[in-house]
Amino acid sequence: MDLIYSKQNIVEASKFVIKKAKTNHYFFEGIVGAGKTTLIKQICFQLGVKETVSSPTFSIINEYLGENQTIYHMDLFRLDDKKEIYNLGILEYLENSNLIIIEWPEILLSNFQYNYTLVKISYINNEKRRITLNNIIKWVFLKGCYFIYLALWLVWYSCFILWVKKKLLLITLQIKEC
Repeated sequence: MDLIYSKQNIVEASKFVIKKAKTNHYFFEGIVGAGKTTLIKQICFQLGVKETVSSPTFSIINEYLGENQTIYHMDLFRLDDKKEIYNLGILEYLENSNLIIIEWPEILLSNFQYNYTLVKISYINNEKRRITLNNIIKWVFLKGCYFIYLALWLVWYSCFILWVKKKLLLITLQIKEC
C-alpha cells in the first residue's frame, strides 16, 4: 500500500498508517532526513499524545501516554549488536500490547522474528515523500499461545497412548482366554 504525501497533508499520511497497520509494531525505514520522526510525531498526536514527541536518537526509548494506550518510540540506529537489544529490554517492550514505534529497526529484524508493520518512507523530492506500508505477519502470532497448543497436544498424545495400551491389553486378554 502506497501513499504520496507532503508536510501539508501529513495528517492524512498519519491516518493512513494508523488505519492500514495490522500490528502494534510500527517499524520505520528511510534515509536520514526522509521524515520518519516528523510522521511519527503526527501519528502520536493522532493517538492522543499531548506532550512533545521528539526523536529518541540519544535516549533510544521515549515513552508517551496516548488517549488509550502507552506508546514507546525507539531509535535503534546506534545499536551495534543484538546484545544491546537484550540489555535495553527491547524484547520485553515488544512482548506487551502497547504500540511500539521503531526507527531504524534493521538490527532487530535481522536477529528476531516479530509481526510488524513496515513503513518505508522514500524521498521523492524536497516536498513529497512516498509511504510504502506492508504488514508482515509471521507464525509468531501463535507465540503467546504456543505453550497452550503444546499442552493440548501432549494431553491428546497421552490419551492416545493410553487408548492404544488399553486396546493392546484387551487384545492380550482375549488371546489368553482362547
